[in-house]
Order: sequence, then structure tokens, then C-alpha cells
Amino acid sequence: MDACPVCALARCGTDAAESPGGGCRACLGGPAATPPGPPPPGDVERLVRAALATYAVSLAGGLVASEYAEAGLTDGRGTTGTRIRGIAALLAVLGVALGFVAEGSQSVLSLPALLPYVCAAAGAILWTVPPRRRPPPAEDQGADTDV
Repeated sequence: MDACPVCALARCGTDAAESPGGGCRACLGGPAATPPGPPPPGDVERLVRAALATYAVSLAGGLVASEYAEAGLTDGRGTTGTRIRGIAALLAVLGVALGFVAEGSQSVLSLPALLPYVCAAAGAILWTVPPRRRPPPAEDQGADTDV
């Protein structure tokens, strides 16, 4: 243990060896210590931010789509519905991959990245699956009797 030549705080040998300019981690080898920035957001905060951004984009997209005539012709079934679900799954997986690249937390092609990809694709597919068709209600046959 010795004192930092820049700020006179106590420092260990590792601190002295790893600090730029021969200072310590507190002053970073400069004349004055800069206060640390805000801590990075946690997982819950990032999820809330992503949900709010997604919500805002979906509202704007819904308003734009509602202005086009004949925009809602598909009921989510058939070839068009399958293509829509495929595109949604692909975009969800690409969104997760972009998050890995921007965050730098893991490799895009690593084995631990497989579970988030599967979850994103499954969520996109399940979210866009149309509800089951319900049979029409049975008519009351006893009420219409001719006398």
C-alpha cells in the first residue's frame, strides 16, 4: 500500500499497475476525479423501455395501417397468415440478435443465445395465431312451431 502521486489516496499495487498515468482508480491518473456516470439500466428497466417503445411503434403503425383501404383483409389463416407469422418470427429473432450485438453480452451465434431466439420466435408466432373459429350458435328449434 502506498499513496497515489496524483490525489494522495491510498492505493494497492494492482491499482497502481492498472491505472493510467500512474494514478489510481479514483482519479484515473488525472488532476481531478470525475464522478461516475449513472449505473447501466437493469434487466427490468430495459424490458420496460422495450415494451414502451414497442407499444408506441405499434400504436403509430396501427393508425397508419387503418388509413389504407382493404388493409385488414386477412383473418390470419391460410398462406397469408402463415407468411405473416414467419415474418414476425424472423423479425423477432433479428431483434434479439441486434440486442446481443448492441449490448455485447454474448456472441450472436453462441449456444446460450439459442433460448432467447426460440422464445422470441415462439412469442411472435403465438401472438399472431388467430383465435379458433367458433361454431355458430344452435338455433332454438322448439320456439318456431306453427299451429
